[in-house]
Amino acid sequence: MGYDAFVRCNCFKEGKTKPFRYSKYVKLYPEGPELELPEELAKNHDLAFDMRDEFYNWKEYACEHENMKYCSERIGNIAGMGWLRTCIECLGGEREFPVLTSQLPHSNDGFMPMEYNERFRGDLDKLIKQQITVYQIVNTPDSPFSSDNHSSYLMPENKDVLLCENENNKLYSHNDVFRIEKHGEIIFRSSRFNVERIINRRFIFKDRTQKAESTIFFDLNFFRNHNKQKLSYKKETFYMQNELKYEYEVFMNLLKASKETGNPICWC
Repeated sequence: MGYDAFVRCNCFKEGKTKPFRYSKYVKLYPEGPELELPEELAKNHDLAFDMRDEFYNWKEYACEHENMKYCSERIGNIAGMGWLRTCIECLGGEREFPVLTSQLPHSNDGFMPMEYNERFRGDLDKLIKQQITVYQIVNTPDSPFSSDNHSSYLMPENKDVLLCENENNKLYSHNDVFRIEKHGEIIFRSSRFNVERIINRRFIFKDRTQKAESTIFFDLNFFRNHNKQKLSYKKETFYMQNELKYEYEVFMNLLKASKETGNPICWC
């Protein structure tokens, strides 16, 4: 599964399409023309099926734009969209990028009302100039299966991140320091430590000077292959002009097409 987008052309509205014998039943929507049959025709299932089949065949080659799409772009797969959202969140989320946060697609349907276009462009222009420094908890080189595992959490610099919690324990990360709080008291704090899973819901944390126990852990993927792991931090800086260059260009193409046609960007 992935995310795509398009802007429809105006050929049907301007009468530039090839003839279609059921055109009186065609209605124009932001996403493009659709065949809407009256109830008496829709009840005849065989006829309705043939009419819809003929409509979709016509629509695909009705004008110079394939499937009546003036511009069509691949935004990315699920991982790519997830990375885009992560970058936005690390840089302030809705507070800094309100339109990007609210209008990026969550599914393969719908459209962005054109009233958002300029603010969407403004958020993109602001985003592409940014950089983020993040921390990630990873296996140390001498940890069992060290090449296999790393935390899915990317934690922005200088931000106190709550990794997980239950009624007794809270696990936090701040820059390159991991800590456990129990009933509001810090019982473990370290940048490089061992963790062992005992059965399913008991975890022992220790380094050279301290030891603590918790009933929760923030990422069980660490234990896919081994119940003992040695963890530390990795620091990395990402520049949005490199990380999001493709997505930026795609959205700019779609915004340009939307302005030229007067039609909204549709998600598919």
